[in-house]
Amino acid sequence: WAQRGGARAEGGPQEPSAYQDEDFGFGLRVPGGWAPAEGETQGLKVKAWVSPDDRDTNVSVVVKIISPDFVDMGSFGDAEQWGQGIVSQMDTSWKFGRQRQKKNWVEPDGFVEARLIDAKSSGNLYFADYTVREKGKPTRYVATASGVARTGMYNRLYTVTAQCLGEKQAELSDKLKDVARSFDLPQADA
Repeated sequence: WAQRGGARAEGGPQEPSAYQDEDFGFGLRVPGGWAPAEGETQGLKVKAWVSPDDRDTNVSVVVKIISPDFVDMGSFGDAEQWGQGIVSQMDTSWKFGRQRQKKNWVEPDGFVEARLIDAKSSGNLYFADYTVREKGKPTRYVATASGVARTGMYNRLYTVTAQCLGEKQAELSDKLKDVARSFDLPQADA
């Protein structure tokens, strides 16, 4: 990940700042003082912002080209189905139901426990909040917003992920949800 600019401001918390992406056309309100970063994961470009206080608290936006058959979020089912799909793709804990009851059970490699907290839709966006914990790592709280827009030749799936460690969920969940809810899809081409 390459961090760009974003020196930490002295003093108390800053007001969120509006961000309008020139490459992909989306808009977002980012917590003030968070450092922008760019990277790539699985061949996808990622725009991100990292808290100056804790690198585990961050926001990222991933844009992925999708099939022309997927014209809006309803193409993926309703918001609840979308949220359940996110966690079920990660969760492996169900495979170990009986073993987990044993007295000396140890989580195996590849163990992931993911739980959906809430899933809602508003306009052209789906929102999902969940927790996820991998073996040997702390629980993470995640708030997401996802939407589909047609820009140019392609339909694109936009996903905002705002996350922190689970121990900070009570303190930061509202702030992270506000970031996800501030997401604006680019205007679709006519």
